Amino acid sequence: MNHLHFYHNSFTLGSGVNEIPYKRPGTYVGIFIEEYDDPVPPITKFYISDSPKELYIGKVNGLYYEINKLPIKELYIGRPIEVTFDEDKIHSASLERIELGGCLKSDDFINYYEAFELPDSCKTIVYGDSIERISHPIESASEIYLKCPTPPQTEEWSIDNYLNTIVYVPKGTLSDYQAADVWKNFWEIKEWDVASDISTPTQTTSIAVTADGRQITIKTGGQKLRVMVYNAGGNLIYDGNENTVNVNAPGLYIVRAGSLAKKLLIK
Repeated sequence: MNHLHFYHNSFTLGSGVNEIPYKRPGTYVGIFIEEYDDPVPPITKFYISDSPKELYIGKVNGLYYEINKLPIKELYIGRPIEVTFDEDKIHSASLERIELGGCLKSDDFINYYEAFELPDSCKTIVYGDSIERISHPIESASEIYLKCPTPPQTEEWSIDNYLNTIVYVPKGTLSDYQAADVWKNFWEIKEWDVASDISTPTQTTSIAVTADGRQITIKTGGQKLRVMVYNAGGNLIYDGNENTVNVNAPGLYIVRAGSLAKKLLIK
């Protein structure tokens, strides 16, 4: 798409739009999104289309880019962005989902990260298949969808993310993510079909955990899952992918296998 497109509550900047506003010399195409009074335009989905060319966002004669005044719930960014102002941040207080796709190799898509701010309302983050590094984990996320067949390098996420955030990875890559640095710290990692909508990810095979004497058995339906066993004191006593784990003493144990966490009383 080489132009601007507004359809109902969706607004798209096509791949041919290189500058906002178009006050530089040259043949740039651009638009103004001005300050406006109520009612606010009902744009809830904002798309910056894929392009190898950087999108320039500037401020001239009091006219400037104001995503923050739009009730955006979904934001797609498919190209690097250059901003020239520092008094305003690109953000929307209503944002629920952001996807980084297109030609982006990392989440450093903007020329200085402080110009981009995500609210706590942003619960879903989608990383495109070209992402190789994540430098700014979005700790408000309760769902992380990755289209990358190879686990990208990432900075550490929060303990709360590791315990409560669900990570969806491309079908067939579960064991790779469970073994990858940082990603292996997430307690719940599931596979999904990247061709499907993110609201209907592929569910993993049912998992069952049982105990016979001091042997714990994990049935995974043929999947190779990461298994972690903790004692009552919260100490990790096993971390691997075997389907049977022997413990040395009776007591309460917590077994984590894929998306399942179960308490077992070993006598």
